[in-house]
Amino acid sequence: MLNDQDRAAIAAAISKAEQETAGEISCVLAEEVSHYREVPLIWAVLAALVLPPLALALGFDPARLGEMALGGWTALEGRYAVALALSVYAVLQAVLFAVVAVLGFLTPVRRFLTPRFLRRHRVRESARRHFLAAGAHCEAGRPYVLIFAAKADHAVEILASEEIHQLGGTAWDQAAEALAQAMKAGRPGDGFVAAITIAGHVLSRHFPPDGRRRNELPDVLVET
Repeated sequence: MLNDQDRAAIAAAISKAEQETAGEISCVLAEEVSHYREVPLIWAVLAALVLPPLALALGFDPARLGEMALGGWTALEGRYAVALALSVYAVLQAVLFAVVAVLGFLTPVRRFLTPRFLRRHRVRESARRHFLAAGAHCEAGRPYVLIFAAKADHAVEILASEEIHQLGGTAWDQAAEALAQAMKAGRPGDGFVAAITIAGHVLSRHFPPDGRRRNELPDVLVET
């Protein structure tokens, strides 16, 4: 998705933006922020719990299926018939759980089954971790901005230090939208450059150069 020319353009955009401000800009592109391993299991449990009762409500007879499996023998009565019905019901639940779980672990299916709110939450959590990690390398109180994109989750997060978050206003939404649209169009390099330019303008407006060039964060896109 990114080539060397894109990476060079992003690095140049960061360097240029930081020359006009006392702040820092960091960029991260994550392939996938989470494997969402719990999602297939949750769907499998729901399928096993919901589908069999629904089938019963629609007229499905587990005892009849059990009799067919035994070659059509129908002499079972009373508690034996109930035991057969319950056994068939339990087997169907286990089969449903196994089938849905196995299918759910296939990457395209897992991504389809993962709720959007969960993807957004995981992206935000991953962006916050990167933000805190980058901030640990910055001088205390120095403003910086993280531009974070999650490729598989189709999500973008722009995080700014407390000193500049409120000052940026709608600029952060504009930067996120520019990157998201470019990612969607298959031009992530252009999207990062656009987001960096917007963030640089905000930083330069409120935090102009202070005469000391301190490049505390790398001027490159971090890919994870």
